[in-house]
Amino acid sequence: MLNIFFEKNDKLEFYLEGRKSGGKGGVNCSKIETKNGYDGAGLAKVIRLNNSDFELVAGGGGGSCESGNKGGDYEMDGEDEKGGKGATNTSGGEKGDWDATDGTQYRGGNGGRTDRNDKFCGGGGGNGYFGGGGGGYGSKIHCGGGGGGSNFCKANICHSSYINNEKDYSGFKIFKKNDTNN
Repeated sequence: MLNIFFEKNDKLEFYLEGRKSGGKGGVNCSKIETKNGYDGAGLAKVIRLNNSDFELVAGGGGGSCESGNKGGDYEMDGEDEKGGKGATNTSGGEKGDWDATDGTQYRGGNGGRTDRNDKFCGGGGGNGYFGGGGGGYGSKIHCGGGGGGSNFCKANICHSSYINNEKDYSGFKIFKKNDTNN
């Protein structure tokens, strides 16, 4: 467990984005099935307002492409060769094709799209400290899922494995310093 000791007057600010808050999936590609690529997930973040030495970010997963190739979990690539690349804590994930966009700091890239009837839209990248790349458009079996956003931890003692790598969800627990039960 990650132990951070806060002072009495510290103010923590939480950003808890939703499951469709990441990069946007491509829209209006295939006229055959008329669906869209899925948006990437948002991030979870907490900062200490009165001190710049503390920030935790848990990255969101990328969105699936229109025909269902999955987006990557945090920091993982989206499915297929046109899948967006997962972000790292130093750079955004790369896009899956020319029409998708790369991830940037705190924002997942958008999925690729085309007007061709036989192509399917790519999924959006997940938000994170850096966002995952948007997935590329392609045939029904070769459209790309979005890449996952990156985790980040800045604190006195910090291991990124403590941020959403061990469970299916992200969360924070805050205890009193003298709480003997923990």
